[in-house]
Amino acid sequence: MVPVVDKSLLTPTGAGNKPAMSQKDWETSWSTLDLSHGLVPLRLAKRAGALDDAVLIGLIRGEQAALDGLYSSYKGKHVVVALISSAQSTNKLRLTLVGRDGVGDIIYKRDHVVTKGNLLQAADLAAEVAQGMFEQRLKILSLRPLEIAVKKPVEVLPWQTDLQEAAPVTGWQGEVGGARIAMRVEFSGLGAWQRIRRRLSDVPGLDDLNIEKLSARAADVSCQYPGGVEALSRQLAALGMRLEPDAGGWVLRDG
Repeated sequence: MVPVVDKSLLTPTGAGNKPAMSQKDWETSWSTLDLSHGLVPLRLAKRAGALDDAVLIGLIRGEQAALDGLYSSYKGKHVVVALISSAQSTNKLRLTLVGRDGVGDIIYKRDHVVTKGNLLQAADLAAEVAQGMFEQRLKILSLRPLEIAVKKPVEVLPWQTDLQEAAPVTGWQGEVGGARIAMRVEFSGLGAWQRIRRRLSDVPGLDDLNIEKLSARAADVSCQYPGGVEALSRQLAALGMRLEPDAGGWVLRDG
């Protein structure tokens, strides 16, 4: 995993000439996660000198020459660049993952809301969500090996970075079955949230766990589960978690 900060976020913001976000800040967002003992162990690597802006543009476009250069620079084929940049919206950060993990090729992008100008908090969440995405890819592979073996192309819309506008590229995804379920997860603190998120990631059949919003005591998430919310409620109850109706929606609590 190679964390990279786009130059748009390194622009001084005024008083004190401090950068909006530094390369070290982004690396810290990853290093504070438990990367060694997760379902998919990740190892951080420094940005190589060959990984310049031109190469990043090629990677975002999915150019094979850029990908080959990336793997050559790091002497391996399981290398992913995690690029954090400004999104088109002024209150969002954009995370772009490109490269290859143990499941296959990755071209992934997601915008994260910056709350009250706190870029570092948004970056921390982006890293945590990305780590969960790697775990989901591995779970889907173990549950649906034949579907993943036959790669299904999907269109990824073009997006704008400070480097330049990237051309449309294609990626792939496995078939994810089950009804879409939205719920609010309540917890006592960040440590409790991380434990709940990992337990959700380990629920058999639960796929595409998406974190829509995260605060100090709650998270709005959605996922897919065969059989819908009733079946998921029974599964979570067996694991010591309560999924209950609340104010027209669903709320998940531990214990």
